[in-house]
Amino acid sequence: MGCGCNGTPYIPTLKKKEDDEEETYEMDARSSRKLTGVEANIVAWLIVLWALAGLAAMIFSLVCIGEPGTPGQKFGGIVLAFVFGPFYWIYYLMSDSYCKVRK
Repeated sequence: MGCGCNGTPYIPTLKKKEDDEEETYEMDARSSRKLTGVEANIVAWLIVLWALAGLAAMIFSLVCIGEPGTPGQKFGGIVLAFVFGPFYWIYYLMSDSYCKVRK
């Protein structure tokens, strides 16, 4: 959604057509905007990166089953990876004892 000229959010409205006798309405032209080529490419790349990060999280969470950590941490990691995808990496980085290399 864009903003109006005075900084308020833009809310699409229906406008009454003046050329017909019967009451017909059409959407304001600003309400149905298509993405440009650059915007579509950015959105496509973000979707691909999200999917790859989610796939990597799922694989890594399964690999971490054999690493040090409590069963609860391992189960939580698998659930996070399968349900929330890339947000698994936040859990992985924030946990001190989950799936850390043995020393």
